[in-house]
Amino acid sequence: MIATREAGVLRLTLDRPEVRNAVNGAVYQTLHRELERAAKDADVRVVVLAGKGPAFCAGVDVNHVRQVTAAGREASLADARLAVSAMFGLASFPKPTLAAVNGAAYGAGVGLALACDIVVAADAARFSLSEVRLGLVPGLVAKLMAQAIGPREARRYLLTGQAFDAQEALRIGLAHEVVPLQGLEQAVEKKVEMLEAGGPKALAGTKALLAEARSAADLDAIARMAVEQRESAEAKEGIAAFIEKRKPEW
Repeated sequence: MIATREAGVLRLTLDRPEVRNAVNGAVYQTLHRELERAAKDADVRVVVLAGKGPAFCAGVDVNHVRQVTAAGREASLADARLAVSAMFGLASFPKPTLAAVNGAAYGAGVGLALACDIVVAADAARFSLSEVRLGLVPGLVAKLMAQAIGPREARRYLLTGQAFDAQEALRIGLAHEVVPLQGLEQAVEKKVEMLEAGGPKALAGTKALLAEARSAADLDAIARMAVEQRESAEAKEGIAAFIEKRKPEW
């Protein structure tokens, strides 16, 4: 992940285009660290999250999941806690956040977008929450999805793993604005200008009023559930099938 600061904006760019910006422990560590720094930096007014290359984020790196699962329960649990903590840190960040979804956003990629206050998507962007097709559970992403679009729509997409386009994301409330890809940067900058027009303390106070209370115990329970499922035979078969480009046997 690349972090740059300019004119009051912290820009975080997912920088693994060779795997369509799939996230792993290193990405979550950087996200966590940069958000902690930005929260204390009065010069940072807005955070913009984007993806390098044609995709926004293809979700969790399945090879990374395999590695941490093979390393044992403690390593796997530490990794899951890091992922939950980093995503929750973005969702509860005290300053305005904006996701610029330039292309495919799957699984954890949808979660990262949902964790931001505002989502601007390119018209060619595609979305999918396909964890169940890999034999995994979506963890904190499920809660963010239900909070953003309501439990009824969330059940539909979380349980089926069905992909949908940017216009559907706009209809259900996942995206706030859809624009042509060539106009994405300009649309994001307009939103940044609007956010910077607000008083920093007023913005932080407004976000605090809107925050959904969630305890550390809740987050740990989410991490444990994710680990227990990804250690299962079902998850191992789902991930193997994905890598081998075949249908899982269940």
